[in-house]
Amino acid sequence: MPDFPADAVEGAAEAMEGAAADAVQRLHPAFTTFINSGYLESQRQLRDRLLKGEWDETVKEWALRNGVAEFQKYVVEHGEEKGIKVSWDDIQKLYANPEDLSPLADNEPARLMAQAVITQAVYKEHVEVYKACVDSSKQLANVIESGQRTGASTILSLVRRLLPIPFLK
Repeated sequence: MPDFPADAVEGAAEAMEGAAADAVQRLHPAFTTFINSGYLESQRQLRDRLLKGEWDETVKEWALRNGVAEFQKYVVEHGEEKGIKVSWDDIQKLYANPEDLSPLADNEPARLMAQAVITQAVYKEHVEVYKACVDSSKQLANVIESGQRTGASTILSLVRRLLPIPFLK
């Protein structure tokens, strides 16, 4: 085995260490961006899935019917003074299908008020559901990201054991 001078060995080790440090510095921002983009994408997908499940399958119908109830209350409390009269049968038709305002087709002020009240109730509830889904998706994405970090640290520890680079140890 050839005998290398000590300063040559140290110089080569320092050069390898410097090259490895440069590689890590170049890779770190890309790795961070990759992890963050995965987190943001995970959060968006989770939020959309939760929102679809909560809103489309349950809460939307409740919000629509709540809007009809608020419209009915408005008619009872202010209908006479505003010239808005709606029959019991028409209110029942609205409860059966809150998005179909055709029972009020002959009563323009009632139809406009019903649309406004129902839409406000729907938007108000949609914002609340959206906020709850965003919060839940952030929590779930954090759980997923912490699992990825654990996986990344496992890979890094494997790299540390396999590569004989002093600064990684």
